Order: sequence, then C-alpha cells, then structure tokens
Amino acid sequence: MTILYFIIGIIVIVGLFVYLKYFVPLRPKELGFEYVYVNEDGTVSELDEEDIEYLETEFSPADGARPYIKSRYNELTPDKKKSGFIMRNRVPKRIEIMPYNNPSEGRTISWIYLALSMASETEPTDFNGISMIADGINHAVPTHKEIQTSISWLSEKGLVSKVGKKHTLTAKGRDDYKTASKDTNTLLKIWDNMEQKIKNYAKHCI
Repeated sequence: MTILYFIIGIIVIVGLFVYLKYFVPLRPKELGFEYVYVNEDGTVSELDEEDIEYLETEFSPADGARPYIKSRYNELTPDKKKSGFIMRNRVPKRIEIMPYNNPSEGRTISWIYLALSMASETEPTDFNGISMIADGINHAVPTHKEIQTSISWLSEKGLVSKVGKKHTLTAKGRDDYKTASKDTNTLLKIWDNMEQKIKNYAKHCI
C-alpha cells in the first residue's frame, strides 16, 4: 500500500509540474485574440486578420499546414526558431504585447517573391525551398509568418499560384521575374527591381 501511495504521489507531482509549466496562465485575462506572435527578436505582437483566419481554420491532424503553437515563450519551434504563435496567456506578464506591425512591406515581399521565383524555376516549391533561397539572397532566414504573409499578398495580386501544398509563379509572375533579371546578374539589383514592381502593384490598390 505504501508503494501505491508513493506512485500516486509521484504522478500527482509530475502532473502538477506539467500543469504549472505548460498550462497555467502567466498574465491576467486581456482583450484581444487568444493567440499572439513571438518574433525572432523576442518581442511579442498582436496578429493580423490573415493570421487570425489561419489559426481559426480547422485542419486534420495529419495536415502539414497546421500551425505550430508554442507552449512556452522561450520554447524553440521544430526548425529551431524562437518566433511562432503562442497563446496570449502563456506570455510572461513582464513582456508587453505590441500592436500588429504590418510585415507586408515591399522589401520583405519582394525578397520572398525573388526567392520563390528562383526556387520554382523548374518545379513548384515549398516553404523550405523558399527559405533556403531567401537565406542565400539576404543572409537571413525568413520566418514562417513572413513567407506566409508575403505569399498571400502575391497570390492576391495574381503573381503566385498554389499547386497542391507547393507554390509557383503564374505567367504574370514569370514576366516580372524575367523583366527584373534583364540586363543584370546581380541578386541585389534584381531584388531592387522586384521591390519596385511590388510598390507599383501596391499603388494600384490605393
């Protein structure tokens, strides 16, 4: 009987430890969506409408497109990054949750646009392919959110299409890449040209 009580005690202690570490709220109840985003620099920000819609989407357990939700602020995602979605009440109280800062800027979108253009020259590419090329262009790895948001923007403009779980350029997108690459082999210059095209598309939407 003593051994049984000992085992039960261990189970209770472990259960309490897991609850305190992964589930107990770390800040009082606040207004706003239940999830927020931890940026790579450690700051935390609110989500935009696209991210909220993405998190509210129902996915099957085997769907690779399901969002990864961090259980702790300091937890690294499977690809060893600090950035990722997390429940608002799991963000330590000392950390301020900043307003959403639109990542859909011309420079970021054109960076992903160029990376996707290069990665899909022979066949549609996935996020990993885009990320590797983007790293080679800018010596920095884009976050999943930067890729997701940029592709959504490009898709809305008819520049990128989805093929299964991968992405490729539309005829319009290929024309942009061809024009941006004309008379130059310098990635930075091509990137600048792609950014100008993004700015032009943005102006037409105003």
